[in-house]
Amino acid sequence: MDRKSDGIVESTDRDPKESDAEAFARLFRDAYRKCFASPFTTPLTETESHRLSVEIAESTGLEIGWKSLKNYSSFLVGRSGRVENPSVATLDTLARYVAGAPPTDEARRRAGERHYPYWFRYRDALRSETLGEARDTAAEASDQPPPPVARGSDDRPPVPPRSARRSIVANGAVALAALLALLFVAIRHHHGRAEPFMDDFADVSTAALAARGWSVHATDSVYWSRRGERAGHLTLFTLEGDNWPQPGREPVIRNLLVRPLPSDCFDVDVRITSFFPRQNWQQAGLLLLEDTTLTGRSARMSIGYNDFSGGFPQTREIIVQAITSLGHGTGRPEEFVHQRLFVVDSTIEPLVRQNLESSALRIEKRGAHLRLLYSAGPLKNGAFREVGRTDFDFRPTIVALFAIKGFVSQSEVVPVHIDAFSQAEVACTP
Repeated sequence: MDRKSDGIVESTDRDPKESDAEAFARLFRDAYRKCFASPFTTPLTETESHRLSVEIAESTGLEIGWKSLKNYSSFLVGRSGRVENPSVATLDTLARYVAGAPPTDEARRRAGERHYPYWFRYRDALRSETLGEARDTAAEASDQPPPPVARGSDDRPPVPPRSARRSIVANGAVALAALLALLFVAIRHHHGRAEPFMDDFADVSTAALAARGWSVHATDSVYWSRRGERAGHLTLFTLEGDNWPQPGREPVIRNLLVRPLPSDCFDVDVRITSFFPRQNWQQAGLLLLEDTTLTGRSARMSIGYNDFSGGFPQTREIIVQAITSLGHGTGRPEEFVHQRLFVVDSTIEPLVRQNLESSALRIEKRGAHLRLLYSAGPLKNGAFREVGRTDFDFRPTIVALFAIKGFVSQSEVVPVHIDAFSQAEVACTP
């Protein structure tokens, strides 16, 4: 701060680099809060870094690598001696994410927004905010009394000083926020939980799926283009891939269709028509995931084929399987359900097909507790039967529909016709 000879106090111009660094720190914290709905206090874990990277890519159409995000977080909380200087393009991408800007791509940004408007608007807004606070502080610190305010002929009271006006505005904002919070609580209390979601896949166009909250990941364009080949169904295919950890293979599930999970307590189920797996490891079902990178914690339930028996005489069987995984680099997953539905041989195969004409899987989650059920038979309204329960402490953020055959190239690619999906938020009771 400098004092001029006439008593007016001004702010000394700040180092632009220092200002940019503070804006970057604030921007990263805003991005973290938007993604995780909590304040940024510790460095990102690898799983969190992957999740934030995916969220940014899906929201903006632009990419920031997960390792960069992890390094930024360590630097900003003082856990890294390495100075991080993100590029202006990276800062603009973060600002786009925070602002909820329309998706774009690098080519369009280079062509029409090479000036990186979102970053500079964000930075300049923070500078203006800081400058305003400095000017108010200077006015309050000055030993020059404010000039008297003339009273008009209508005898109106004088306008309060700026600091008082700021206090009034701040108090009004707090009161308004409290009122909105009470209103939100009242609405939630009146309406209860979010409305149940049901999808019968009558329209599986890209626009219709997106409008209903779906997004597709790891797209295989050839097979994804065939998703509507059976009317009134979404058709996936048992493509090569898996989220089961395997040495030397990155986890991947092609055409993974995902929706967000807003609560820790919910029911989800999927109904499948005429799915008859007949080779290892053809399967389809439901996935609960922490993120779409397939590296975080997960729980999976599927109908599939199995004839692996460790060298003993093989039994061809259709099973319901459920596994939990602690994520990448944490050891083997746990198979806690392996329920045989049918033993398959040539004499009874037609009967097995008939009983798989309509099958369904259901996961009920109440906090850390999972309850799993299935249904199979010739009719759509067959009753669910419980196949397993477990306690698994994780907070999935998305539910996914999937079809895979593992990393087995010689197995057939077969269609999985998904008839319906439902999702309902429920009370978190034991």
